[in-house]
Amino acid sequence: MKNPLKNGIELTFQLQVLNEFIDQYPVKREVKQAANALRKTSEKDLEKQYAKVYAMSPEMSINVCAKLEELAKTVGKMDISELVLFSDFAKRFYDNKEIVKKKGMSFFNKILL
Repeated sequence: MKNPLKNGIELTFQLQVLNEFIDQYPVKREVKQAANALRKTSEKDLEKQYAKVYAMSPEMSINVCAKLEELAKTVGKMDISELVLFSDFAKRFYDNKEIVKKKGMSFFNKILL
């Protein structure tokens, strides 16, 4: 499936999640620095693509980045059992995304109750 929204923001989000997980473990400082350097290098490399998205809608770009950072921090706090449950929830959401778009929060209330 061709996805016109691929612009590098997804990659930096995944690297942010990696950093959130690494922060929870007693790993060597060099590992944390390397992960952070990878994220920063990727952001720099993808800057032109992001600039195009930002030029189309600055407010949306800022909001999307804030939401992705919030999601990365939330996922980064989860233990393995919570990640398994979240994965199932996310799959259910993805498999029913058209219904979710139409029905909004009432869909989540049905899933969670």
